[in-house]
Amino acid sequence: MIKHSEISYEVIPSDEAWRAVHTNDPYASPASLEFGGREILKDCRFYLDALGSERAPLGKTKGYRKGGAAVVEEHGHLPFGNQLRFVHTTRYASNHMRVTADFNWPRDTMVERHFGLDGLFLPGQWTEYAVIPPVLHLEEGVEPTTVAISAPADKPVMAGHWHRPPLSLVFRDASGLEVEIGTGMDIWRWEQCFGAGPENGSFKIMTEADGVRLIREPLMCCSPFVPDARQYRFKWYGAWREATQNSPLPKNPQVLKFEQNGEIDWAGWNISPEAPWLLDFRDVNWPEAATRDGEALTPGSDAGVCWQSSAVNRMARRIFRQIAGRKSSGTLLVRGLNVGWCRNASHLERGGEDKVLRHWDIDGVLDLGVWARQQLGPDWDIRIAPETALSLPVLGGLFQENGFETEAVL
Repeated sequence: MIKHSEISYEVIPSDEAWRAVHTNDPYASPASLEFGGREILKDCRFYLDALGSERAPLGKTKGYRKGGAAVVEEHGHLPFGNQLRFVHTTRYASNHMRVTADFNWPRDTMVERHFGLDGLFLPGQWTEYAVIPPVLHLEEGVEPTTVAISAPADKPVMAGHWHRPPLSLVFRDASGLEVEIGTGMDIWRWEQCFGAGPENGSFKIMTEADGVRLIREPLMCCSPFVPDARQYRFKWYGAWREATQNSPLPKNPQVLKFEQNGEIDWAGWNISPEAPWLLDFRDVNWPEAATRDGEALTPGSDAGVCWQSSAVNRMARRIFRQIAGRKSSGTLLVRGLNVGWCRNASHLERGGEDKVLRHWDIDGVLDLGVWARQQLGPDWDIRIAPETALSLPVLGGLFQENGFETEAVL
């Protein structure tokens, strides 16, 4: 549900496993997120040098449902000079949130040193973090790794630093709780650093006495820099889950067979009303142009296509519509759905295949998961194969119900 009062929006899923709060405190989005009886995230803010978001008057704010997700949309501006305006949109599903930050950059507005975007604080004692490094590092052969977090010291200590955005950071504590903070699909936007060029960003993990602070600066310049006057967009996401537990997979599923264009071959298939179905995206005849110009994060378990491609998205949705049209309930096991990085700009409808724009298809996978759950309805039990994408927390809730499919704003 989405609960609205004069001072806040509260977002709570149907199982009440977590609670996100958006207050009238400008651009603190969310101001707090609780999971498992504890606060796991807070102080999500941006800043332009010495001007913090706490000095930004909040304009129009609204909460609503759209496409199976709960949405909180906030408008504001920095009340100085030409007034830097922003729109901050947060979309919630089963165990994750996705954030889109739009900035309308006015003419002659200078960054002297730092522009920080949605840095945040994770309260508690965290023992380690797993990192999927920036795409350029993956291209150079750097592998995802896990790093131990030292015990808190008297003053903040840097536990990690990159000049390009890591794809994913998964923080873990001694109980097995995981909180993931990841970059959205638009890697090229983060790497452009407002036009200052690659390596002009700064992404840090700082350990403090009572938690971990994540600093994200898509622009950290050594001398004053004036970005072009236009709109800038950045995406990121957060996810959370308790210690990973692998649920038993359906036994002896009936394998869906495919013709061209994603059509399921129903002819001559002896359909059992009780047996589970297996949808293996590796068996689909995908268009060649949809092939990922990069790699999946777990090679061999993926269909090899970029889920950010509109052609892939349309075909995958066609498959789910056929399943929903065949029967109204059942058990579906999904394989071959994985995330990976890609360079093909045509998948983003921003140029031909020879143009390179680094991205990864996390948004396409999450969009498909939320949409498919709404399309199939509550009477389908949808499971995903455990080899998916290094078991990222954000994909642990893929296809799960959340209650935002039907509930209204209160």
